[in-house]
Amino acid sequence: MKLECTSKESQKLLSNALSLKEKEYQSKTIQAQQSIATLHSLLENQEVKCIHGGKVILKSNKGKTFKSDGIPLILESDLLGSKISGCPRSVGGVSDPCTQVVNVKASLSQKKINGEYAILQELIGGCLSDKGFPLEVSFVPSKIKFDHSYDPKIGLTKQSLTTSQSFNLPILRLYYKEHNYQIDNTLIQRYTLNNTLYELKEESNPQFFKEVIFEEKDLMDLSKNIENT
Repeated sequence: MKLECTSKESQKLLSNALSLKEKEYQSKTIQAQQSIATLHSLLENQEVKCIHGGKVILKSNKGKTFKSDGIPLILESDLLGSKISGCPRSVGGVSDPCTQVVNVKASLSQKKINGEYAILQELIGGCLSDKGFPLEVSFVPSKIKFDHSYDPKIGLTKQSLTTSQSFNLPILRLYYKEHNYQIDNTLIQRYTLNNTLYELKEESNPQFFKEVIFEEKDLMDLSKNIENT
């Protein structure tokens, strides 16, 4: 004997039960594809440096109400823009130090606290200075921890780096020169301004730009146009 649901109410209950089981199955499948790591938050008194040894000046503002053993937490806006002091980096004998933290995306927690993401010590290597170099931290366990899910096939660090801002190679490289006829570096022959390419013609003489002229319409107020995204 074959039993079937004939009433509309019974069919609806059966449909809901099947739908619930499908959702439970999908949830278990997703969990099986993910791993969870418990990571430590960054605190104000910790030592963070660029890879050359320059010290990051940490100051907790947005995270100061959250403390581990009395030490304030460092949140995203607290680290972003922080000054770097004493970096000895030089290029060709000319001082070119890391001076500021400009990218923290790869080190953020997945949950917000006080409206912002926390900085995680284990992921601090994904932060970049204004010269494009990573930061490093002297690890100290923190009582404020965050669960961080990741795909074990990709790995925790690599997955975090994919969230970081991409840096593209510029069309034009600027070199410092003592005079226009110095030949050990490339002269400026093309540049892009506001998505417009400026390039010398073959018959131009000299074969380089001696100056780049900016008009008022080409400029913008950076304080109104840069957003923390």
